[in-house]
Amino acid sequence: MKIRALIPSRLALMAAAALLPLPALAADADLAAISHDLALKAESGGYAAAIAACILGKGDPKATERLFTTGGWAASRDDEMGEIDLTSPANDLTAMIATDGGFCQVSSEAIGTGPVMDAVTAVLAATSDSATTVKDVIGCTAFVPMKGLQVGVSSSGNDPTCQSDTTSAVRVEFK
Repeated sequence: MKIRALIPSRLALMAAAALLPLPALAADADLAAISHDLALKAESGGYAAAIAACILGKGDPKATERLFTTGGWAASRDDEMGEIDLTSPANDLTAMIATDGGFCQVSSEAIGTGPVMDAVTAVLAATSDSATTVKDVIGCTAFVPMKGLQVGVSSSGNDPTCQSDTTSAVRVEFK
């Protein structure tokens, strides 16, 4: 699968524009533009839109849920587990928002980590002019585009690995 299909064409333009330092409000506007594609299938820009919505929610569970549901995602709350579970309109992506605001995760059971890593990099270009690359708690690549925000990529499931041809998860953590 080519990554070009994962990223909306306007995202490529925003990524190029993001090489210049952006004030926070401009970055939010870029993320909001990307997140408008939440109703699209994952490979047509929906994955990138969901990543942008997680970042744009800034750790506020209600605001993040509102972004997703406005985009047509179905939501259910599991207060016992402390999470809000969401399913995309195309039923090809899921998201989980921690009710304490600690993280927002988007997962696919059909798209591997390679194409998703490229989508994450492009979305992050809308948030800052640079990001530090680190290893997350399981040893996978993660990015820190700004203080208090970490975005990691792994496979989905209970025992995630750093690379997979068939599944992926993007975890946006607010620290």
